[in-house]
Amino acid sequence: MKYIFTLILSLVVAVPLASAQVTVYDAGGGAGSKSVFIESDPSGANFAFEGPAHTLVVEGKTPARIVGIDADIATVHFGDMQDCLAPKPQMRELGQPVHFYGRYNCPRPPTSEPKMTSAGVKLSAHQAEVLPGASMKFTLAIHNYGTDILEGAIASIDYDPSLLRLTAIHQGGKLATPGTAQWNIPDVKPGETWTTIFSARSSRNLPDTAVISVNGRVTGSSLVASAQTVSTVAIGVPVMPAAGSAAQSMVILGILMQLALGAAYVHRKISLV
Repeated sequence: MKYIFTLILSLVVAVPLASAQVTVYDAGGGAGSKSVFIESDPSGANFAFEGPAHTLVVEGKTPARIVGIDADIATVHFGDMQDCLAPKPQMRELGQPVHFYGRYNCPRPPTSEPKMTSAGVKLSAHQAEVLPGASMKFTLAIHNYGTDILEGAIASIDYDPSLLRLTAIHQGGKLATPGTAQWNIPDVKPGETWTTIFSARSSRNLPDTAVISVNGRVTGSSLVASAQTVSTVAIGVPVMPAAGSAAQSMVILGILMQLALGAAYVHRKISLV
C-alpha cells in the first residue's frame, strides 16, 4: 500500500490543556482519517510527525493535536531542547486515540541555600577622655566568626554631630548623613577581621558633663539574626575646677601657706646671722 501525505491545511488554537495551549493541525485527510495527540515534558518542544518512508506531514510545538491523517503508522521525532536530552523517536500504529508522549531529561542544578555567617563588631576609642576642641581616634573592627565568607556587608557608625566632627575616614568610608558614616566591607573570610581607623574632633563648646557616644554597626543579608552587630564606646570630658569654687580656694590657701612658711624661715635665718 502506498501512503500519500498532505501538508498542513489549517491551524486552530484550542482551549488551554494542562496549563498549555494545544494547537490543532489538520493534515487534510478524508473520511475515516485518524488523529493523534503529541505532548512533551517540558512542553513547548519542537516535533516532526512523519508517515512511512519519512514522508513529512507536520512540524510544530507541543502540546499539539493532529487530525485528518490518512495513514496506519507514523513516527514522531522530538527536537532538541537546551540543556536537555531529547527522547528517542516514537513509532505508533494509528488508531483511536493515539498519544505520543516525550519526556526530556533535563538535569536541574541543586538549589543552594543562601550562605549565612556570624560576625561581631568592636568599636574602641584610643583615649578615655577628651578636652573641648581636641582630636581623637577610633578603631572599628568587623570579625567573621562563621564558617562562610561574609559578603556584601556594610559597616557604619553614628554619633551626635553637635558633639563630634569626623576629620579623616579611611578604607573607602564616606559620610552618609550628618552623624553617620559607612563603609562597604570587602569579603571577609571565616576567622578574619576587617579593620579601619577614623579620626574626629570634639566640639569646642562641650559642657563639662558631656559624654560623647559613638555606635558601630555591621549589617548584611548574609548575617544571621543572632550576630553581634552593635558596639558602643563613650568618651568623657574631664571636669575642670570652676572659678571661685571650693577646690580652687583650697589650692590658693595652700599656696599662701607655703609662702608664709617660706617667709618665716627666711626671717629666722636672718635673725641667727
